[in-house]
Amino acid sequence: MSELLEKIEKYDAETYFLSHHPAPLTKDEFTSFVSLLKTSARLTKKYKGNQEKITTEMTSHFHRALTEEDLEIIGYFVNGYLYY
Repeated sequence: MSELLEKIEKYDAETYFLSHHPAPLTKDEFTSFVSLLKTSARLTKKYKGNQEKITTEMTSHFHRALTEEDLEIIGYFVNGYLYY
């Protein structure tokens, strides 16, 4: 995943279209989304899929309460780690 994201990040685009997103993302929104994905992946590996520890550290890392979307993405990473 990281390799693909790095390639996409190199594009000098102002708008990004994601296949499963309801609307296009601005460059800033895309950058935030990529940060969420990379942080989720890193913490899932660090905490071996322990969702509670991941959620706690992500809240601290981003200095805000996590959104429903954040928690859903964390869940995807945890499920992938635990079941594959």
